[in-house]
Amino acid sequence: MTNHYTTVLKVELDWGNEVYIGHIEKTYSDGFDLILGADICYHQSTVKPLFETGKALMELRLIGSGKFILGYVSLFKSNDIIVNVKV
Repeated sequence: MTNHYTTVLKVELDWGNEVYIGHIEKTYSDGFDLILGADICYHQSTVKPLFETGKALMELRLIGSGKFILGYVSLFKSNDIIVNVKV
């Protein structure tokens, strides 16, 4: 009988912070199967760093082997345009 174990980690992401991203890349060099964010886009200025951070961390894995899922509910029309462009 083979046992398969899954490890679930909760890691804070300080998106846009290159030093912090470098630390995450070194600590979790195999990358992530899933990066999940929900209700985290309140200001236009945070959208670009969020997606850049997600992209950098997804690039630690083979293309297509990880997922970056953002749960987004439209609260501010000005953010909708930026989020839709990044997606």
